Amino acid sequence: MIDLYTGVKKFQEGKIIRTFKTLQFMEDGNVIKDVNWRTIKAKELFCYLLQHKSASKEELTSMLWPEYDEAKAMQNLYTTIYQIKSMLKSIDFDIDITNTVGRYEMILRDVSVDLHIFESVFDNFESLTEENYRYYDKLMKYYTGDYLKEENFSWKANKSEQLKILYITMINTMIEHLKAEHNYFDALLLALTIQKHYPTFQNNYLVLMQLYDAIGEHDNVRMQYTNLTELLGRKPNNYITKWYGNWTTKHSDTDDLALSN
Repeated sequence: MIDLYTGVKKFQEGKIIRTFKTLQFMEDGNVIKDVNWRTIKAKELFCYLLQHKSASKEELTSMLWPEYDEAKAMQNLYTTIYQIKSMLKSIDFDIDITNTVGRYEMILRDVSVDLHIFESVFDNFESLTEENYRYYDKLMKYYTGDYLKEENFSWKANKSEQLKILYITMINTMIEHLKAEHNYFDALLLALTIQKHYPTFQNNYLVLMQLYDAIGEHDNVRMQYTNLTELLGRKPNNYITKWYGNWTTKHSDTDDLALSN
């Protein structure tokens, strides 16, 4: 189990593998640039083992080389595992890939993975407090995009969606915490971050409209609704449309009065 404070520290110190948006190897906050993947298959195999921790040889060969017979596919697997081990040794990342009874298992030694940190911290989440909020805020900033977004791996879809839901849920929890403290400015920044990552996520537009309404920025309320309508090419869902209709009715007279003055 990785606690919140240790998790945040691991992003800043030591060796860590980053998987949000793109795959990166980092040490003490610096990106290691001389990572040499001999083939695309080597990179995919590494990422698959990083996510699943272990997999059968049959599973790996059928995924990576379905067009080859068993002997050829198995030879490719052995060669690719060797290439991965050589690359890891060249950048001094202590990661072993062991061969046991028809399976390969990845063992990390003094190397962290952002995916594992996020999952562990979220699994043990209890509540936000004044003391831990800033650490959650730091952790969320390391979510720079969907899991392995730049990689065309079909098997990543479920994990990517799970992490997306965890991220959005946590950000919305932080927004509610800030709203309770009447800190609408920081709440807006968080909601805008969600919009940057997921511009078609309708419910976030409602959150933004409500926050802009809370600080009296009525033009931005209208802009968010207009932007969403144009993005969808139709009216938003019924709940958002109803909220905006009620808001428009409520504020039409006061806005007209402000303009006349």
